[in-house]
Amino acid sequence: DPADTATCLDSYDSTCFPRGTDWTFTRFFIPNAVRSGYRLAHDAQLLWNAFEEVHNKNGLPGDLEIPMESFARAVEIMLKGCWDADAKARASRPRPLGGRSQGLWLRAGAAGGAQGDGGGGGAVPRDRVGRQRRWWTLAVLPILTFVEARLSPSRGYIFNRRWLCPHETILDIAWKLARINALPGHILVKQLALRPIDPYEGIPPTDSHVAVSLLARTFAIPRKALVDGLHKAEGGQQMHDRRRFCAACMALASHGVMHQRVGSSRCPWHGVALEEHCRGCGATAPYRLNARLLGSPFRCAECRRPDAGWRARLTPQPAPA
Repeated sequence: DPADTATCLDSYDSTCFPRGTDWTFTRFFIPNAVRSGYRLAHDAQLLWNAFEEVHNKNGLPGDLEIPMESFARAVEIMLKGCWDADAKARASRPRPLGGRSQGLWLRAGAAGGAQGDGGGGGAVPRDRVGRQRRWWTLAVLPILTFVEARLSPSRGYIFNRRWLCPHETILDIAWKLARINALPGHILVKQLALRPIDPYEGIPPTDSHVAVSLLARTFAIPRKALVDGLHKAEGGQQMHDRRRFCAACMALASHGVMHQRVGSSRCPWHGVALEEHCRGCGATAPYRLNARLLGSPFRCAECRRPDAGWRARLTPQPAPA
């Protein structure tokens, strides 16, 4: 019920990590909002309403019960979705919002969109908002729940073969799966692997580590596209061990195999120099399929800045004819 939801959300608002610091999980993702007085527990009723609407709309039997894993996954997606907008707000130096919580805007995919403030469903009345502004948008709730033992969503999945680009990496394909289906990186990487792994350690993007047949069968992705996007464990061309990219390609949601090849210094399609450092924070990332990298589609895993800039469209587009 909403009271239990508030209790769970309060743990994100009050638990600090590392211990001995004042950095709560909520503050780590949305420090500007926390500084302005917002807490996840303020929106307990709103989150419960969103789950309840999805439950009723899909005609599920019995009373609403939310498994803790699904609840934690929803909160993770919520916080990551808000992280981007909070970072933008820091970059643009917005005016303080004041002490009152503005609440998060929810858009529960299958539910058709439950929106509201910390007091429940519906928009915040204008006379209560005043001159304050809503400045972040919450990601889609994970309505497409994936079965852990096999990469198959319980309510269907979304993937369009037209999103595939010639000679794109397995990382690029995995990013598109994660982005469109709101799939957390630690879940996806475990399903990509041929054998049980630590998702935060991850696997090399090679043909001896990735479950090519499973991916091809489950998502109807051409096997050749998957194989072409992998490094060859034996006899293949040497690849960089750090992620490299072309900012112009990233604007098209594309990461090509040529970007990773040792000896390549420029994008063969755009002619611009390849990069490996984030333009925002200067961080680099190992070219390895792990929860951190897969959980940051087309962006820096450290500061969350899109590789193509904040104005980039991060929705996969059909490949040019």
